[in-house]
Amino acid sequence: MLRPVKTWLLKGKPPEGITYLKNVGGREGINVVSTTIRNGRGNVLWNTRPFDTTDLFDWRGIDGATTIRELDYDGIPPLEYINERGVVWQCGKDQPLSFVPIDTIAYDSCIQRLGPSADIDGDGFLDAVTLDHRYDNGRMMSIVMGGPKAGKGCARVANIEKVGYRTYRHVRAFFRSMAGTWRLIQYEKDSYDYISWLIIYDLNIVRYDNWLWVHAVARDSLHSSVLSSTDHGDFGEAFCITDTAARREWLIMSHREAPSAPYIIKRFDITKGRFVLAEQLPEDVYVMGVGPTQNLGYSLGTDRPVIFMNRYLCYADNLHKPFARWKVSEDDPKYSGYGYPTVIDDQTGDGWPDLLGTSSVWTSTTGGWDSCAIILYSIDPAVSVHEDDTPALTTSSARLMGDALELTLAEPALVSAYIVGVTGESSLLVSRQHPAGTTRIDLASYLWAYPRGVYVVRVRIGDAFHTVKLIR
Repeated sequence: MLRPVKTWLLKGKPPEGITYLKNVGGREGINVVSTTIRNGRGNVLWNTRPFDTTDLFDWRGIDGATTIRELDYDGIPPLEYINERGVVWQCGKDQPLSFVPIDTIAYDSCIQRLGPSADIDGDGFLDAVTLDHRYDNGRMMSIVMGGPKAGKGCARVANIEKVGYRTYRHVRAFFRSMAGTWRLIQYEKDSYDYISWLIIYDLNIVRYDNWLWVHAVARDSLHSSVLSSTDHGDFGEAFCITDTAARREWLIMSHREAPSAPYIIKRFDITKGRFVLAEQLPEDVYVMGVGPTQNLGYSLGTDRPVIFMNRYLCYADNLHKPFARWKVSEDDPKYSGYGYPTVIDDQTGDGWPDLLGTSSVWTSTTGGWDSCAIILYSIDPAVSVHEDDTPALTTSSARLMGDALELTLAEPALVSAYIVGVTGESSLLVSRQHPAGTTRIDLASYLWAYPRGVYVVRVRIGDAFHTVKLIR
């Protein structure tokens, strides 16, 4: 449950992004948020213990740079900081807080969208990572390398080309898997094709001098038509969450069966590098892409990772039962819209971290949305319904993985399959009872007699039919 605690009204447009930083400059307990109030104060730095909108420092001359990330620039504590304009800042010793720019990396050559910092090359120094989310660009990511020997300016930047061979390749997620390898989730599509692929790659990244070499191994692929009954199935939003408590890695994505159809949300277990369907939501629950989607992880102090999807907060392993809903514009008509929530320190003394939200505000004197609200929310992440009321998997599915038929059943069911080609239809699998869960059936011994070509496999699960394509 979300409960508004306090609101600060400021002149200017609402922030498009707020960065929360802990122990800034190595100073224990100095936690801040950094953002930009356009047409207002500009770049600001605010204290969060307690939260106060008094400016601590002005990130002068950095128009629009709302995201700040940590970077181990010189190998000497404390860490430095880099923003989306490519400026590297070092925390000074002045009180209460000061920063000095020590390097500039050209914005147009490497800084696109800063993600969480990590030691990508394994040299022990924290690097800054920026993913390239454009479809038509050959670069997958740029890494601003940390360490005292990485050089100055753009000499620190290592560009990594996109893997795969299709015309359009769209990076959706990049993270370190629990197996210790770097893992990539990527959309791929050819210009002449209606449908797309979602592919899991394992990446081996090796550094030699200031060069990074990447070897990619495709672990599994998901064709959009596998999840739809038409040839025009498409993928929407997607992101990955690591559930360390359950030792699982979840891919949460939206998918639609046709260009005009609504998106359906699905959760896959990709822990072992395979797409295993774990949960599917009805169309009328909520839709990814309508509003902001964000992985909050364990930042709320919960024992399971939390995601913010559209206007809802829910546990990553139980999307059916959100435990809170953001209703800014419904509570007060003068507020409109909402941005990504930011988790900050506990402000209310209830032992749980709190949330900052933003909204545009209608000003009657000017007749426009020229002000913004910073809203503090207290949160109770306790789910108010029993988790066993609704099974995690509500629908069954079938797909082909090479010569293997993968069945994901919501409950035990009779399964049979037929193959359809130019010569007609013939039985492929006789009717047989299969248990609930995921099962793979090797069809190689059944398919050897069929010549190369394009076929349709009709899988009957209970009383429902699922159609999948087979290309031999």
